[in-house]
Amino acid sequence: MSQRLSDFGVDVIPLPTPFLVPAINVYVIKRDPLILVDAGPLMDEAWDALVSGLARLGYTMSDVGAVIVSHDHLDHTGQLQRLLDESGAVAYAHPQAKKQLAEYDERATKGYDLFGDLMREMGAEGDDLNIALDDFRMDREYGMAAHVEYSIDHGDEALGFEVHHVPGHSATDLLLVDPETKFAFTGDHLLRTINPVPLLRASYPGEPRGKSLVEMRKSLEYTASLGLSYCAPGHAECFEDATRVAEGVLRRQARKADKILETNVL
Repeated sequence: MSQRLSDFGVDVIPLPTPFLVPAINVYVIKRDPLILVDAGPLMDEAWDALVSGLARLGYTMSDVGAVIVSHDHLDHTGQLQRLLDESGAVAYAHPQAKKQLAEYDERATKGYDLFGDLMREMGAEGDDLNIALDDFRMDREYGMAAHVEYSIDHGDEALGFEVHHVPGHSATDLLLVDPETKFAFTGDHLLRTINPVPLLRASYPGEPRGKSLVEMRKSLEYTASLGLSYCAPGHAECFEDATRVAEGVLRRQARKADKILETNVL
């Protein structure tokens, strides 16, 4: 029998984003108080959708007691602090996400130069470079600094969920797995209809640059071994076949790597 999100005491509120991705899924774990997974981007349309989505489920912002951050990207964390201020809730996130959100303003300023250096290193120049830099600057408007109360990392337990660190798409991706049912919130680490992207990361002083693709492949192999029963991703629809989905991404990545090698570019 096919499972549904409601079977796990969870509902979803899709929020619009300014980016070329489907709506970001904010999940509502129906406990007292409520737990949300992710917060959405900092934009009025996303805030209004969150408030109206809670109302549709019979709740208000004051019913929210905690927010778990799947990873630190703007479409998932941009309006986190507004949500915390309005609800009085506390936030949980990977230690690096906690640090990055606390230093948001400083990192937005420094990140512009670091991102530009990375793009030049990758061969970008002229109009292409300027477009990338303009996009970086505009994207920062969809986020703000946020206070994360609790750090959670691989092997921890948070609000009844096992925490698994699965870097690749970002340095801070977390899987949240119910130990009894193997239901999981997978963020942007694992999506059935969208290939997760191992994004290049500009390294800040004192921080090594992560090898995103290498990290992602290790994380996907790990996720495929967990025997997850039902997955609630950061975008698009939920799915049951986590192992097949993870193995499919790995195969597609391998095919693309072989194609690059065949072109003798390296």
